[in-house]
This record gives sequence, structure tokens and C-alpha cells, in this order.
Amino acid sequence: MATEPKPAETAKEEEAKEPKKICKRVQSMGSRRGERICMTREEWREYNRGN
Repeated sequence: MATEPKPAETAKEEEAKEPKKICKRVQSMGSRRGERICMTREEWREYNRGN
């Protein structure tokens, strides 16, 4: 009889598959308070190339 994986094990496997998100505060025009943006390392590279 096969046993089903525990929910905690499944969550860990999903986290390993997804790239880690990096959150930063980015200043927006007309506001002193920064906006929080979360992206993967590769998405941040693309974002910074455009600036």
C-alpha cells in the first residue's frame, strides 16, 4: 500500500520548484512612500535593464 505525501512535504517541493521572490520598495513619482514590488531575480534583472 502506497502512502500519500504529507501536505508539508508537498509544500516544500512546490517551493523548491518556484524561484524565490525578492521584495523591494520602489519610489513612485509624486509619492514619498515607496511601493512594495516582489519579483524573481530574473524579473528584477529585466526590470533594471529598462531603467
